[in-house]
Amino acid sequence: MLKKNGRNGQGRFLWEYSGHDGNVIPTRGKERSMVNYGYKPFWFWNGDMDDSEIKRQIHEMADKGIGGFFIHPRQGLTVPYLSKEWFYKVSVAVEEAKKENLEVWLYDEYPYPSGAAGGEVVLNHPDVAAKELKVKILDIAGPDMVEVELGWGKLVSANAYQVIDGEIDFNKKIDLVDYIGIIRREDIFQMSGLTSYNKKRYFTGDSSNKLIWKVPSGLYKIYVFTEEVIHNFKYYDTFIDPLNYDAVTYFIQTTHERYRKYLGHEFGKTIKGIFSDEIGLIGRYPWSPKLPETFYKNCGYPLIDVLPVIVDGKGEYADKVRFDYWNVVVKTFIQNYDVRIHEWCKANDLLYVAEKPILRSSQLQHIDVPGVDTGHLKAGCKPTLASPDYRANAKLVSSAAHFYKKERALCECFHSIGWGMTLQDMKWTYDWLGFQGINLFVPHAFYYTTDGLKKHDAPPSSFYQMPWWKYSKDLSDYAKSLCKLMSEANRNVKILLVDPVTSQWTASAEKGKTKEKLKEDFSELQNVLLDNFYDFYVIDPELLSQGTVENGNVSINGERFDIIILPPMINLEDGAVEKVLEYAEQKGILIIVGCLPIEKIGNIGDLDKRFGAILNFDVKEIYDNYVFERGKAPEVLEKDNVYFIKNVGEIPAILQKLVERDIKITSSGQIAKGIKALHLTYKNTDCYFVINTSDEKIKADIRIENEKYIDPLVLETEIEFEIFRPIEAVKTEDGIEYSVEVLAFESKLFVLKENTDGKLDKCVKENIKAIDISDIWKIEAKNQNALLMNKWDMYIEKVEGEEFGYGPFKVECMPIIDQVDKCRAGLPIYTYEAFGCSKKLRFPSLDVRYTYRFKLERKMGLSLVIEPGSIMGQWEIYVNGNRIRSQDFERMYFYLSTNLAVDITAYVNKGINEITVKVKTQKVFDGLVNPLYIFGDFGVFKPDDFFVLTDIKLEGTIGDLKSCGLPFYAGDIAYIKEIELGSEEVSDMILCIEDRKFQDAASLFVNGYYAGTKSWHPYKWNIDKTWLKAGKNTIEINITTTLLGLFEGQLFNYEQNAYFDAF
Repeated sequence: MLKKNGRNGQGRFLWEYSGHDGNVIPTRGKERSMVNYGYKPFWFWNGDMDDSEIKRQIHEMADKGIGGFFIHPRQGLTVPYLSKEWFYKVSVAVEEAKKENLEVWLYDEYPYPSGAAGGEVVLNHPDVAAKELKVKILDIAGPDMVEVELGWGKLVSANAYQVIDGEIDFNKKIDLVDYIGIIRREDIFQMSGLTSYNKKRYFTGDSSNKLIWKVPSGLYKIYVFTEEVIHNFKYYDTFIDPLNYDAVTYFIQTTHERYRKYLGHEFGKTIKGIFSDEIGLIGRYPWSPKLPETFYKNCGYPLIDVLPVIVDGKGEYADKVRFDYWNVVVKTFIQNYDVRIHEWCKANDLLYVAEKPILRSSQLQHIDVPGVDTGHLKAGCKPTLASPDYRANAKLVSSAAHFYKKERALCECFHSIGWGMTLQDMKWTYDWLGFQGINLFVPHAFYYTTDGLKKHDAPPSSFYQMPWWKYSKDLSDYAKSLCKLMSEANRNVKILLVDPVTSQWTASAEKGKTKEKLKEDFSELQNVLLDNFYDFYVIDPELLSQGTVENGNVSINGERFDIIILPPMINLEDGAVEKVLEYAEQKGILIIVGCLPIEKIGNIGDLDKRFGAILNFDVKEIYDNYVFERGKAPEVLEKDNVYFIKNVGEIPAILQKLVERDIKITSSGQIAKGIKALHLTYKNTDCYFVINTSDEKIKADIRIENEKYIDPLVLETEIEFEIFRPIEAVKTEDGIEYSVEVLAFESKLFVLKENTDGKLDKCVKENIKAIDISDIWKIEAKNQNALLMNKWDMYIEKVEGEEFGYGPFKVECMPIIDQVDKCRAGLPIYTYEAFGCSKKLRFPSLDVRYTYRFKLERKMGLSLVIEPGSIMGQWEIYVNGNRIRSQDFERMYFYLSTNLAVDITAYVNKGINEITVKVKTQKVFDGLVNPLYIFGDFGVFKPDDFFVLTDIKLEGTIGDLKSCGLPFYAGDIAYIKEIELGSEEVSDMILCIEDRKFQDAASLFVNGYYAGTKSWHPYKWNIDKTWLKAGKNTIEINITTTLLGLFEGQLFNYEQNAYFDAF
């Protein structure tokens, strides 16, 4: 029920209701149910993992309202993975999390993708290494002699097929296996004779298969398939074969069982689940030595005989062969990996969580918390809704979570947005992910440390390193409320959109770019529906086949739907075909877009005739037009309740005739495409979640179709359902209509109720005054400023101890091998060799000198600051010739507690100063790998070749850090100005910042009174009139930056949505 708020009679309401605590969801009797709505980041364990620091960071998370964390072993980790010490460190985190009531989630790999156990599986069981299928295809005209090198791999098959009238006769083949032998392609010379008489030796290397065949008369096509061990796979060089049962067994034994041994007593308690990441099918044509046997058992014919048809064939059986191949591969992976990991987790009271390539949405029924990987954009971009890439399609995964009764659908987000990410970026992303049904956010990532190169591990870290971290509890609370709403509310969905996944399996060879076209059209169709406020679920054909058709509707798990949409597709599994045709025969509303599924991939034939009958049209013409761009397809067809439309963009016109939208939002008479809206039923109340994904202020005219209200009352509220504001609305024959202004990036929540009181306090117009951030403000930096020293002159003085004397080369901070590569330094060649093998290049040891020059306008106190790991190798530093050793640095906080600093005030002078770093490198990752910093109370400018340290400009516009001498600054900056108010203007008001480019955390003070901190749009502060006075009033805005300038030396260009170097 509604209750008037006693402290304000201006139409503000509190909604009282009984329900679960905001941090708890109903368990539905499941012991393994999730327990809170807080977001749960990847916590990168990428350092030495000190016990006290682990505990401190857990306290930080608890203090900011984080729900828990995934312990993610990551590059930079110094604790041996899967050792007893490793599990001790994990136990430290578990015990501390238990004290703070935080959830612990495990991550099953080091670093990723899952399956390798840090490389141990293949190390101990090389027989389960991943193999890839490679194919060599040759068109040959005989009579001729063909000679071709085939590379070094196990021969799977080699056959020639005659081509007659442009068609390959796959029924007749010439076996070429006996025409293939081994050659060695590399000449090797060594000075390594066995006697004193001769020191010169000749060897050969680089083995390869080679085909030599005398081609008879005629045209032939040759297919040679080989099986090769995968190499150059990230982190591990090779990887496991995910289709190999034993490989997954070893993975479980090596990883999961060890966790159970040491931490099983916390399974289902503090430890909630385990995350699997990125593992999927490998290669264009996934392969396993065991695949031919599995294929034969499932399909009844030899796989090897039809390999040419899979990659290149066409004809009557080609579609079925391709479908059979992909169907076996996909099911084998699911049964071998997902089902077994899920069963192990279930037996051990854990939830199986996974974000990895989605092979088909029915796969997700075997994952307790299925996930996607998207949300890697800054606010101001067009968000990635319903991506063509299934792994990034939040709508697809949330639909599967709904149908397979999963409590959560997660998104791993913020990968590689960079160090300029703001809380605004995060909140904006959470909004459009939540709109699509995501109700668990997994930020990538919280870094244990960002020292040295570790800051470049797909940043940012949205953890304590960020200056705005101190305000992140607001975001935690918002995300918690959003996830609670999306979890406990019911969506009002009438439309089923069938997944065309099997069409993508067969759309290869002669079908050209049909596969890409199918994926893009499927994505576009989803976006057109969302843009026009038609909600839907994506359904896997396997699940659709299990539905029930009755009275022109289809029911899935007892849930009824009014419309089925077939996106462009060229085939459909038999069970789904029968269900769709049954649905059409019962006069269900069926909309077919672009193309019809007439390819035979199962046992049902004459599909062109059966689908043609429901449209009274030769649908083969439509198929040919879509796939081969032959002929002409009709724009629209209609028969009974079956509709065909050629173009995706026309579907709103069809739907408008058939179904009422729960909500429709226009602006100036046109669909407001920047706006997304969702109808939810929450605690028996109609709610409408509206988000502005754009950076424009939109006057939104909203129409709600809901006939159950006699005297409707529309209330605007926050995501926490605390304060309610009445909206002037009108009930018409078409629905309930009202207008609101939706600011850039803003989200709104509206509640619809019956107006039982019959009247409402009159809405009071808000007294809003905009803050002009383009005006000139006084500036006060709250922290010391920094000079980022990232670009140096490099001199290579010695190579392998010998004088060299090359330079200077302009280099940025990175490992020596990368510096040498980028500047093309021209080092002498050094090699190493083993007897009988070819020489290998060796990177030599170097003596390197780096110099950096800057100018001081006046004598001032300065500190030289470095991060641990910034200089690798044996090193020393000189400031104007004054030597500084590593032991001279002391741990001192400047921007992180691990900072190492030394006072260099006594060593610097007015004018030009030079810092020299000398490094002896032994390893390719030695050198000056990370920037050094000078900190002090100065401004940084660059009028010419040198940076000049001088006084900060004390006035400037908000956000223009470079002009006032703060291009590399990180922390808080106060902007201060006075405004004049007449006595008649002293009243309650709202101050706001409307500029869409402004996206930093901002704290507002008025005459010393703290009005609050806002970290995203709308930036609105309520100002009490008692804080104001007639005459001059002091406004102070404290802006909190990101780490973009300090870590990268960059600024953000909003119009181009790109970072750029400050200088």
